[in-house]
Amino acid sequence: MVHAPRHSDRPQIFLRTAAVCQPIPTEPHFTPPHLTPYVLLLEASTDLQCIVQIGLSLVAGLKVVAMSPEQDWMSVIQQRAPTLILVDVSNDGYDLITQLQAVDQVPKIPIVCMVDRDRTYDQIQAKQRGIAAIIAKPFDMMVLANIVKDVLEQSRN
Repeated sequence: MVHAPRHSDRPQIFLRTAAVCQPIPTEPHFTPPHLTPYVLLLEASTDLQCIVQIGLSLVAGLKVVAMSPEQDWMSVIQQRAPTLILVDVSNDGYDLITQLQAVDQVPKIPIVCMVDRDRTYDQIQAKQRGIAAIIAKPFDMMVLANIVKDVLEQSRN
């Protein structure tokens, strides 16, 4: 006889994962909830999107809207600007930074870049482009949460 696990036998995180890691709708009428500030995550890997969404939600109490760089992130920003943009620049993402900074609302929004490794090149690119902070992958979620909270605090002052 096969025994199917009961709902209560499953770990809590799997229940939260299903709710937190929903893909963002791509319809033009989508508007993130206006009651809470949110972080816009531009990341191609759905696994990393999910990890960052859950981590920043649980550790820092932040709402994260995750999108692939190929999705229509510009309309999301134009409908309601995020409080911070978190961008993976591993695969020539500095072109994405240039595109982001061309959007009218973005120069006022702090940007944090996730890079493959902490290189001098990335530090120089970040400084030249006005990036608020960089973090090297793989990263500790507590470190990422602290960087995001620090950048948000600095942008409020």
